[in-house]
Amino acid sequence: KKAAEAQLKADADAKAQRDAEAKAKKDAEEKARLEAEAQLKQAAQEKNRLLAEAKAKKEADEQARLQAEMKAKADLDEKNRLEVAAKIKKEKDDAEKLTMEVQAKKDAESKLRKEAEAKLKADADAKALALAQEKAKKDAEEKLRLDEELRLKAEASEKIKMEMQANQAKEEAEKARLEAAAKAKQEAESRAKAEADEKAKAAMAAATANDKYEENTIQEKTRTIRKTIIVKGGAEYVYQQVIYSWGGVYYFKNDVSMTESNYTADIKKYKSIFGK
Repeated sequence: KKAAEAQLKADADAKAQRDAEAKAKKDAEEKARLEAEAQLKQAAQEKNRLLAEAKAKKEADEQARLQAEMKAKADLDEKNRLEVAAKIKKEKDDAEKLTMEVQAKKDAESKLRKEAEAKLKADADAKALALAQEKAKKDAEEKLRLDEELRLKAEASEKIKMEMQANQAKEEAEKARLEAAAKAKQEAESRAKAEADEKAKAAMAAATANDKYEENTIQEKTRTIRKTIIVKGGAEYVYQQVIYSWGGVYYFKNDVSMTESNYTADIKKYKSIFGK
């Protein structure tokens, strides 16, 4: 009985030990399973975290790329806008510059035209004044000449009248004497005239030895001067034809203004005299 009880007890202990071992094994397996599941879950979570981080990084990179593209596009658009604005400004500045240059050219041309017109008017006025002065001088000289002729004619007429009245009473008595005196006077005058002619010929010969006809042209910046120097009978005459670049032509004799017709006539006369 004791042996049987001991056996039962031993069997019960063995069973309890086996149960305990089985339970420990089962607990260990369950623990290992739970640890494995926890590791798998942790690994899955880590994987999900890594995937989420990778996705977030990819999205951030994509966002950064898009922002960079947008910034590059914005920079390019701004560059293009600035280039277009600069081109438009340059075109506007060039247009304004061209307009100013054209206006300045027009103003300069207008100024030159007005100056030329003013010069032409001044020269025309000066020419008209010179012609008027010359005409007035000629008119005055002609009046003096006519007055002198009238005076001389009146004096001669009065003298003749007085002589006729004085000689009328003794005309017959003095006729012979007057004829003789007239003849003697005529002979004396003929001799005096012959002597004067001889002296004049000698003086003319001496004077004509220095006669000359000389022409030269002086070219200046705004005018051309054609000068003709004539020495005849001891007298010197300087004729000038002054031609201005703007078209004006003036004539002078010894620095005194003269008309073109008088100038042409004088030059023609002296050319004929000197055989030019």
